[in-house]
Order: sequence, then structure tokens, then C-alpha cells
Amino acid sequence: MPDLDRCVSLLAAAGIPCAIERADLIDPAKVAIRLADGQGFVKLALHPHANALTHREVAAYAGPPPCPPFRRPRLLGSHDQGDWGAIWLTFEAGRVLTRWHALSPRPGPYEAAPSVLLPVRLILGVPLPPRFEKHRLRLLDRFADEPVRCGPIHGDFVYWNVLDAPGGPLLLDYEYFEPQAPSSQDRLQWTLLPLLRRAAIWGLVPARLAGPALVPLAALLLPRGTARPRLELALFLLRYATRLEEQQAEPGIADLYARPTRRIRQRLLALIDGILEKVVP
Repeated sequence: MPDLDRCVSLLAAAGIPCAIERADLIDPAKVAIRLADGQGFVKLALHPHANALTHREVAAYAGPPPCPPFRRPRLLGSHDQGDWGAIWLTFEAGRVLTRWHALSPRPGPYEAAPSVLLPVRLILGVPLPPRFEKHRLRLLDRFADEPVRCGPIHGDFVYWNVLDAPGGPLLLDYEYFEPQAPSSQDRLQWTLLPLLRRAAIWGLVPARLAGPALVPLAALLLPRGTARPRLELALFLLRYATRLEEQQAEPGIADLYARPTRRIRQRLLALIDGILEKVVP
């Protein structure tokens, strides 16, 4: 349960209306607030890491909107206080999609936006955390000059970030938006991430079986005619795992999450590491 008095104080400091209709703790570092009288929705970031993600979300709203039929709220304002921050959006009515929607493949919300072809050596030009650096080097060894279509991506395109709204699907949470990344990432994330998370929760799916199974699944999820589905899959797994690994490596970030969540993340990282061994032999 969030500290409502603190929330009111922070809203006032940010110059945002303070009448709270509902407040929910998203995780230990974020509070989602619905303002009274239709004045909007606020995400309070209560930790420097969460506030850094707020910066990315604000930057995303300065860029182009998602392609139809997807919509997004309007940005009404933001506040940056260094160790905390806030983003103020219009409130949009709708229901969060259920996890079963992930079983129905769908194009990414920016897939129809302008894109460019970039070689893998530019996409993977920066060294990664030690556990995944070996996979980066193997990809560079095999595919360094292979062109990959790149454009804007939402970066967290999963069912819990989409509302079924009267005006069409509403896309939320732009904390991992990127203006230029492999365009296939959102499409793969929609279906594969929920499956991988479920496998990590169960802890019963060995990478030696999951790896070979994901390659044909990725080929089905990707647009028809994709030249190298194995490469697109490897890029998705490597980029997502690197994000988690970097968070796990920061004590101030990892400590925000309860022990069961950290354990599931560790299982997920180990699973992806093993799958990459099979996807990129």
C-alpha cells in the first residue's frame, strides 16, 4: 500500500493536481495514481533508477506515436527531482488484456514506421555483461555484416501494457522505448516473453529443449519472408537478457525487488543463456 501522504506531497512539489482517486504500488519504486475528476494519470518514480526510466518515457512521448490501430495517452507534464520524478498523462478508460492474448501473434506497434537496414556489427557494437559477451562475439563472428531492419520499438510490448479501449488498443509504459532497434523485437516479445517468464516460474523447462523449439516458433511469429529468423531471435534474447543482467548487477536496483521476483529473474537469465547456446551454436 503506497504512502498517500507522501504521494500528495510529491504531486504538489511536481505541480500536479493532488486529489487522488486511486493509488497502486506498481513495484517498490513506482506508484500509479489515478487523479480525481478526470484530471489524468500519474506515475511516480520513487528511486533514481525508476526516474531514469521516466526520462526515457518522456523522450518517447516527444517522438512519433505508434502506428494505427494503436494509440497512446497524451503527455500533460513531467517532473524530475533527481532521485524521484513524475510523469503526468491523460487517463484513458479500458481493460488490460489477458495473458491469453499473447498466444495470438501481432505486429509491433511501430512496425509500419520508417526503418533502415543496419549491419549486426553496429547493432552489437558495445560489449555486454560477461555472461552474454560470448553470445555477442559469436553473433558478430557469423553475422557481422548481415543487414537487419531497424526502426522505433516500444521495448516492453506485452499484454499487460495494452488496454482494450473504446477508441482502439491503447499502448502504455514507454520506459524501454528506443528510436532505433531491430524492428522484430516487439513482435517477438509479445509472444516469447510471456512464455519464457512462465518457463522461469515453473523452473522445469531445460534450455536444451526450449532452444530448438523457439527457432521454428520465431519463424512463425516473424513477417513472412524474413531471411534469418534465427538471427532475429538471438538479437531479441540477447538484448532482453542484457537489460535484466544489468539491472541484477546494480545492488540498488536488484534490492528493490522481493526475493521471489529476484529468483525468477535469475532463472530467466539462466534459461536465456542456455537457449542462446542452442540458437547460436
